[in-house]
Amino acid sequence: MQSSSIKCSPTELAGAVKKMLDEHIVLVTDEMFADVIDVGNETVEELKKTSPYERHTKGTRGRHYRNGWKAKADISDGMHLVYTVYNSAKPGLTHLLEHGHGGKHPARAYPHIGPAFNRAKAKLEARMR
Repeated sequence: MQSSSIKCSPTELAGAVKKMLDEHIVLVTDEMFADVIDVGNETVEELKKTSPYERHTKGTRGRHYRNGWKAKADISDGMHLVYTVYNSAKPGLTHLLEHGHGGKHPARAYPHIGPAFNRAKAKLEARMR
């Protein structure tokens, strides 16, 4: 079998390598963004299941907090994805429920955000490897 060779200048080679790297970066970035969004959506679903709610209330009044978890994506410059998981129904309640509070009517902590964050972080790190 005869081998073939192609002659090119260093400039042409550099351009070809740069083009290949640029294409690879786009593919990897797209996969990473998809993984971040998937894990973020899984975290929203987990928080909807594990967040505390008032069991003693009738109807769904006590479940507004639990059902209020949402996520939003922000891609500022095409290379940085910020995917925020937040509670839209009762945003001021997250800290109080997660850490508890003192005062006239103290309440114990219901840690649910920290554990969900740690699981999401581990899932995302495993997908990135």
